[in-house]
Amino acid sequence: MKDEQGETCVMRRVRYAGGEFLTTDEIASVLLRLAWGVSVTGGAEIVEVPIAVPGPPASREVAQLIINASSEFLSLPAPWDEEEPDFSGEAMMLQMLPAYPRAVAAAVPAPPTPPPQDGWDPEFGDW
Repeated sequence: MKDEQGETCVMRRVRYAGGEFLTTDEIASVLLRLAWGVSVTGGAEIVEVPIAVPGPPASREVAQLIINASSEFLSLPAPWDEEEPDFSGEAMMLQMLPAYPRAVAAAVPAPPTPPPQDGWDPEFGDW
């Protein structure tokens, strides 16, 4: 199906463990970042990923994956003639997994400590 501009939608063909599936660009991006996060932490995650199945009518299914430090993914563009599915809720759930990398806020320096109010000034010695 064409999008609002009359162009064919582009999905992502993800290859993993000798198989492949179609999903949205958003899910593929989240999945790759999650795989990176899992490899950094050295853990493993079992995840369910929404996939698009072409055909009249197009349908959605779920792929179950085990992601660990040795997982290898390949995400390629794939033309899609159907309406692009909305997997944004599933993408948000994947981003909530503990291994998903998050941006760390920059450290804000602490304000300078005010001088004590006891009359002592180390620059001028004892009064």
